[in-house]
Amino acid sequence: MEELKPCPFCGKPAITFKIPENTPEETALHPRWIWNNPCKWVIGCKDDPECMGNFNHMTMLFVTEESAIEAWNRRANDEHCNGNKNL
Repeated sequence: MEELKPCPFCGKPAITFKIPENTPEETALHPRWIWNNPCKWVIGCKDDPECMGNFNHMTMLFVTEESAIEAWNRRANDEHCNGNKNL
């Protein structure tokens, strides 16, 4: 599995988290539409609640941990991001 890059906003370590299925945590954290949604993985930093990379601000959900890590590790200056170095 690919190593996680630090948070692009605060530089602190990031973690992945799988939302438990059919638990009070799942129903409290997310609206009803997620109950049958296969996307259960979230990713973010957890140390600074004010950071834009914190779980409190993240709304993207992923089907697999690998897809969450791939999206998190993507940066605007990466070659595969439209090849535009002026971003």
